[in-house]
Amino acid sequence: MIRAALARTDRRPLSDSGADFARIQSVFAIALHMRQPLIPAGGDDLRAAGIISNVQHMLEHPNDAYHHNATVFRSCYKRMAEFIPQLVRAGRRRR
Repeated sequence: MIRAALARTDRRPLSDSGADFARIQSVFAIALHMRQPLIPAGGDDLRAAGIISNVQHMLEHPNDAYHHNATVFRSCYKRMAEFIPQLVRAGRRRR
């Protein structure tokens, strides 16, 4: 699904969003938590290193000081991926 989304070249018109952009005075957005950056993994050569999420790194390294938080963070991201589409399907719109 990610590859398909990244490969898309069509653009979704802003008018399809249902937002009145002319009236916007301030906004906020839900974004990934600061503990979820992508990081290089798999060696010291950054040019050849794979890219994984910080949560994945935490899951794979039980001696990491933040390892105990990894499953909690993963659950939070999973939950957002469940309830946001549910709200959209129910016709809820951002305000």
